[in-house]
Amino acid sequence: MARMFPERIRHSIDGVEVPSSERQVFDALRCGLDDDYVVFHSVAWHGRGRKPDGEADFLIAHPDLGLLVLEVKGGGITVNPQTGAWLSEDRSGTVHEIKDPFQQALTAKHELIADIRNDPRWPDGRACQIGYAVVLPDVTIAPNGLTPRAKPEITFDRSAMAALADRITKCLKYWRGVDPAALPKDDGITALLRIFGTSVSYTIPLSDMLADDEKRIVDLTEQQFSILDLLDRRRRAVIAGCAGSGKTMLAFEKARRLAESGRKVLMVCFNRGLAGYLGERMAVPEKLHIRHFHGLCRDLVSEIGLKPPPGSEDGDAYVAWLPEGLFEALAHSVTRYDAVVIDEGQDFEADWFDILEGILGDPENGHYYLFFDDNQRLYSTAAVPRRLGDPFQLSVDCRNTDQIGELVRGLYQGPGMRLSGVDGRPVLYYPYAVGSTDLQITGALAEALGHLRKAGAQPSDISVLSPRRNGPVWRRRDFGGWRLYSAEEPDGDVFFETIHGFKGQESRIVVLVELEMDGDRDRPGRDALDALLYVGTSRATTQLVVVGSRPVVTRLKSAGTEHPVAAT
Repeated sequence: MARMFPERIRHSIDGVEVPSSERQVFDALRCGLDDDYVVFHSVAWHGRGRKPDGEADFLIAHPDLGLLVLEVKGGGITVNPQTGAWLSEDRSGTVHEIKDPFQQALTAKHELIADIRNDPRWPDGRACQIGYAVVLPDVTIAPNGLTPRAKPEITFDRSAMAALADRITKCLKYWRGVDPAALPKDDGITALLRIFGTSVSYTIPLSDMLADDEKRIVDLTEQQFSILDLLDRRRRAVIAGCAGSGKTMLAFEKARRLAESGRKVLMVCFNRGLAGYLGERMAVPEKLHIRHFHGLCRDLVSEIGLKPPPGSEDGDAYVAWLPEGLFEALAHSVTRYDAVVIDEGQDFEADWFDILEGILGDPENGHYYLFFDDNQRLYSTAAVPRRLGDPFQLSVDCRNTDQIGELVRGLYQGPGMRLSGVDGRPVLYYPYAVGSTDLQITGALAEALGHLRKAGAQPSDISVLSPRRNGPVWRRRDFGGWRLYSAEEPDGDVFFETIHGFKGQESRIVVLVELEMDGDRDRPGRDALDALLYVGTSRATTQLVVVGSRPVVTRLKSAGTEHPVAAT
């Protein structure tokens, strides 16, 4: 069987249903061709200059026979002899004019030749000549044919479907005789797989401290795969989703693909910790720069020697001035990018989106993608730009087990969230009374960590998260043989971070503490707590431990029974 990308055909692409004719051809190619063939369905390209974007129905590759573009047209097909117009009749009897499929295939051939040869992953200097053919699976063509262009060697009608694989092989050999060029060979096929091949699974490193065999494989849902497919066809898009839906990994994957195609790409996060996590733990291509927003502002402002106004030289005033400074810097010759991918968009101010769009070297043809969680907003109340269109929604929680996901879903206020379907361990609660002393609070945490230690948990699997950087938990630090450490003070066993600072990241075991000490003045009490709990609980992949006051524990337990949505 041929190697198919994707492995199974989607029901729709970019909201448009895939025609039954393409599904029929997909199955015929998969079952008829041998495993030396690689078949890519719905290969998209971005037109250069004023040329429009487009796509080919199929691209077929064989290391020793070459490449072939297939254009598929279903339904009844006729050609007007006077005008040369192509007409299609659907099952309801409606006749409508369609594009000349041979011209479409020829255009796709030339665009793909340019795309492939300009891609740095393609073997340098290798010729890339592609043949083309048209499949009309619902009609039988008369001996006199349709048009002079529709030669039998490159036209496959209904009678050819039973032996489509054999006809494909003969067609490739035909093009080798008509227009011979260098063959792809194995390294060319490898390059095509990197350029056009997409798999339905993605390996996410859990942590550098975990053994290789402990890496977690997240199977991309059909929904996530469709989002990546969508982004191959759009230069600009907004993607929204619940916590754990894979937004950050999808954002990184899109940025990585753009960078590997030769584009200079900027991926921007709000959180310094998330930018550092991705930069340290992921395989980042040379042309992909991952930055947190204010660090980017600082560097580009410094690049041209721009100074802040008096009174804004340091501290909070300097941080507040930095976006304005970046806006001023863009009027000068500073570093520009071919693509900008924004993660954590919910925490950006509205005018920052305009500033980041201005960093594109070619605003008309540049790529601009925004990923955000419409519920996970701890810093900003800004809305995403309406000019980018309605968000595409991710709703499946792929990070958390169902025991944790039930809590996250109860706190989520966006569209229906679906659970992962992976059963897990019960959430552990260590409650204390309202008004407890610092000693009582840290004692409850010591009990929780002691339970984990006796159960065999590894300290490297645990993250203790609190709303407070320097609360009683951090001041104590030592808990029965385990010492808390942070990125700034790395001497210890168990990682400690603020809930805000851990946004976008995850840990196998998360212990939440000091939850009633947030002090968020911008939200009323329950809203502030729910926002904090939503981010905190969703960081745990397999075990969640809550050390909190009884009202916090009661709120979480009730969240697990709210918003019943059937898991699929």
